[in-house]
Amino acid sequence: MSLTGFITDDSPLGFLSIQNLGTLIGFIVFIIFLFSILALFFGSRRTARKINYKVWSTPSKKSFSQLVILFVFGYIISYSLLNNGYYNFIVPTFIICYGFLLSLLNYSKYTSLYVFTIICIFIGLISLFFPAYWLYSLMALGVTHIGFGILVK
Repeated sequence: MSLTGFITDDSPLGFLSIQNLGTLIGFIVFIIFLFSILALFFGSRRTARKINYKVWSTPSKKSFSQLVILFVFGYIISYSLLNNGYYNFIVPTFIICYGFLLSLLNYSKYTSLYVFTIICIFIGLISLFFPAYWLYSLMALGVTHIGFGILVK
């Protein structure tokens, strides 16, 4: 596990052992993935009900299976990078894979989503070439999400 040199004396999670901390982080990642999937489902269900369209049609099942496959693929890549000690490549790989995921799931061919995809990949490349700024890259990805949401709505 990569948390072997982690000192928890000054941390609010100092009462946890390293193994429990790793389990907590894995549980948080699973919960975030689950809530993201549920938010996508209920958002699309509301839209589908407005236009009297069936939610679990063939395209939605295809999108869901692609999303799960791409998530598992990204998780395997990140986990193998973690196990092999390539810590500086985990965040750039995540951001770049996220950009490709957005591009692959853009069935409606929205130009704004392609621009957002290019921005995500660009942010991932910046964090790849400047590994000390991985936290700022994740924050830039969040700000880009907020800006994209404001511009589209």
